[in-house]
Amino acid sequence: MKYARRNFLCGLLGREPGSLCDLNGELRRWIAEVANQRVHGTTHEQVLQRWEEDRVHLQPIKGRRAYPYRDDEQRKVARDAYVSWQGSRYSVP
Repeated sequence: MKYARRNFLCGLLGREPGSLCDLNGELRRWIAEVANQRVHGTTHEQVLQRWEEDRVHLQPIKGRRAYPYRDDEQRKVARDAYVSWQGSRYSVP
């Protein structure tokens, strides 16, 4: 997350997307043109190349439901800067 925040989000300053659709488009472009092309600091390999090599060894997770995903959901932030969701509390900036 720190990499994305420092390199993608900070690069958007002054030209913030007008909608979630625009943001997702910018993010997809940045991933394809920047993030996946870089040489990773730990592996010293190009990210996309490493992904293609690792991908063939991944196994499907049988018997598990897909991870639940919601594009957006309105939540109220409490005074202590936490939101409650499904019985858990998460801090927000």
